[in-house]
Amino acid sequence: MSSQQYGFRENLTTDNATYQLTYEISAAMNNKSKAGDIFCDTEKAFYFFNHNILVFKMGLYGIIGKEITLYAQYPTDINEYS
Repeated sequence: MSSQQYGFRENLTTDNATYQLTYEISAAMNNKSKAGDIFCDTEKAFYFFNHNILVFKMGLYGIIGKEITLYAQYPTDINEYS
């Protein structure tokens, strides 16, 4: 997995991602450089692929317990939460 992936790695949370982003922006500002980022809302993206394949591949990467259960139980009916 990428070192920039925070969502599925042990002991890393969105707080770590927020800190990293803030640090990078501050460093750019201190160096009088430009900084930018792109944020994508991928919520609906989870409706457009086979969840069984995702859960299988997550297991191959060693993701177990609550984390994999969350995705295994993720609703697949796009109208359920729209």
